[in-house]
Amino acid sequence: MSLIRVIAGTIGVLVLQVAHAGGDSARGKTLFETCAFCHSIEDGRNGIGPSLWQVAGRRAAGVASYPYSAAFKALDQDWDDAHLDGFLAAPMQVVPGTKMTFVGVAEAQDRADLIAYLRSLQP
Repeated sequence: MSLIRVIAGTIGVLVLQVAHAGGDSARGKTLFETCAFCHSIEDGRNGIGPSLWQVAGRRAAGVASYPYSAAFKALDQDWDDAHLDGFLAAPMQVVPGTKMTFVGVAEAQDRADLIAYLRSLQP
């Protein structure tokens, strides 16, 4: 029984490390409820912020029907995991002049989970 506990404990640590690296999209969906006050996940339906449907991999300021700030329009990047992580951590620092007044997501695991969920928003 001790051996099983040690193995289970070791596997548990490995699983936590993988979950952190890749994120848990189901947990990210729950965390996204805060974002849903301003962002839709429906294609073509903007809210206060742009639709986040297919945001992962999309060009920044890539929703043609959304009136982005000048700061966002000047952002020359795609929304890969690293850029999403940085932006979610501190939106107003990453894009000074953004209209997004959200302070950010402090916990790295929460950001990884949100990114996993955003990656799942594909057809």
